[in-house]
Formats: sequence, structure tokens, C-alpha cells
Amino acid sequence: MCTLTYVPLANKNFLWTHNRDESPARAAHTLIKTTELVHPEDPPSGGTWIGMTTNTRIVSLLNGAFDHLPHEPSKGKSRGIVVLDALKAINMVTFFEEYDLTGIQPFTLVVLDSGRLWEFRWDKKERFLKELDHDQAHIWSSATLYPLEWQQKRKEWFQEWLFSHARRTYRSILKFHLKTGDNNPAYDLVMDRGVVKTVSVTSIASNNVTLNFRYYNLLEDTREHFQLNRIV
Repeated sequence: MCTLTYVPLANKNFLWTHNRDESPARAAHTLIKTTELVHPEDPPSGGTWIGMTTNTRIVSLLNGAFDHLPHEPSKGKSRGIVVLDALKAINMVTFFEEYDLTGIQPFTLVVLDSGRLWEFRWDKKERFLKELDHDQAHIWSSATLYPLEWQQKRKEWFQEWLFSHARRTYRSILKFHLKTGDNNPAYDLVMDRGVVKTVSVTSIASNNVTLNFRYYNLLEDTREHFQLNRIV
């Protein structure tokens, strides 16, 4: 599931935008909010695919690691619980190296933590950890839904957006996530394959003081906004 973009801004601020492609039966209807953490809740598991904390840790989940594999029932905990555990981890490097992944289906975690941007992949056999340049923009597409040629096409769309938007705002990247494509409902950024479709878009925008979390439920046409004060 999912398409994710990260766009760095001046003064170490950023835009983090995540489309969730999932069965409509698994659409989240509410946000779980505390003074330190906010995330939508995946109804079956109680987990999530995205969340943020006051210390500017953000975690996003995409199903699959590198290749599309046939779906198998999970023999371990839900991948959505992995996200919650990552949000609460004391040290992210230790989490990447030591977290028990037994029986968990392949996934990609993208994590922003203390100004460092990480990509962590699990293919059911091995862990793959890579630190990315947080001063560069990035896009990810779920390996379970999008073959390599379509992942590349989306990268091209994203590069075109970056080239044409010298001034980058959450509204402009949100429009990219809602409107970009070539009229192919199976592969546009807002996709629809019947049993799987884009059910929500989550936008996180930081400034020097606050983190703004906006959740757009596309099925119910509702919006929810929550703000956390940053701990620097």
C-alpha cells in the first residue's frame, strides 16, 4: 500500500505526505491524539501506517520491501504495531538492529528522527538499513502494488513537480498527491482498483515551533487537523 513523499524546506523544516492505498474496509475513521503522539488507527489491528511525536520523529509504513510477493497470512505481529513500536523506541538505530521481526511480512519503514532520515526494509529474511540525505526530496511507492516501471514513472512525476515548484507548501504537495497521474486509475497517485483504493492522505508540515498533522479521509470526505508543539 501507499505512496510517500518527503520534501525538505528551509531551516530544517519539511513536508511529509502519505497516500494510503488499502481496502476501504480498513479506512481509519479517527486520530489517536495525546500531548506527545498522534496517529490514525488501523481498525483491525489497532496499529497504524503513519505517526508523529513531539520530538519530531515521524514513521511511515509501506507494505513490501523490494519485490511484489504473494500475500501470506502474518505469523507475527501486525506491521502496524511495528510502526507504533518504532514511534516509542528509545533509540532508532537499536530498534532497526534488534527489533524482533519473526513472522512479520515484508515492509519498508521510512523514519525521520533527530534530523536524520532513514529507510529500513525487511524482506522476511534480512534487514536493509540506509540513511538518506535529509536535504534532498524523496518519493516511495509500495512494492506490493506498483511494479518498478510504475515506481519510476511516479519518480518522474515527482521530479517534474519539484522542478515547477520553487516555493513548496503543504497545499501544493497535497495537490500533487491528489491530482497527479495520466488517467489510469490503477496507477495514478489517487488509485482505484475496486478492492484496493486510496482511502486517505496524511500531510505533516513542520515549522520552527509546531508540527501540523492533517488527515484527509477520502471515502467520507472529512478532514482532521491536529497540532503538536515541537521539542527541540
